Amino acid sequence: MASNYTTNYGLCQWEPGDNFVRTEFNQDNAKIDAALAALGRGQQLWTTTVGSTNSISVPTDTVNWADWTCLALFLDIPANSISQEKPFSCQLMGSSGVLPCHSTAGSSTFSIFGPKPILIVVFPLHDPEGPVRGCFIGTHCGVSIGECTYAQIERFLFQGSTPYPSGTSATLWGIR
Repeated sequence: MASNYTTNYGLCQWEPGDNFVRTEFNQDNAKIDAALAALGRGQQLWTTTVGSTNSISVPTDTVNWADWTCLALFLDIPANSISQEKPFSCQLMGSSGVLPCHSTAGSSTFSIFGPKPILIVVFPLHDPEGPVRGCFIGTHCGVSIGECTYAQIERFLFQGSTPYPSGTSATLWGIR
């Protein structure tokens, strides 16, 4: 049994004569885990790596938009895996299909990009009913506006005129 405890988290401090107790050790691990979780502002919410496919769907229907300042979506296309500069796009999808949106890339999609990795960031600012606003950085860079709220988005849909190559990955991060 521990004879001393730390000031901030009450973790066991072992003295040479103390007997090690597994339950105290496990309780300390739980306290450390809770403290680290409270510090973490960023969290990976979803990830996938695909085989050759024409579309990649990133679900957001389980995202509690009120929890997040921003969400970052990174689509990583393997280097030199596509030789043609054919456009790819990202659409916002809701329960009734494509949600209307615009971007400075001159499209009616949320973003348009070439066969290179892209980072899309949206800014719910803890407001699920707020208007969708975002930016994207990739082959093209720009600002995107959705004519919908964050709560209406059920998924991001990446599509292309040629298939995404095997090994393409999509990762969604949340920042509190």
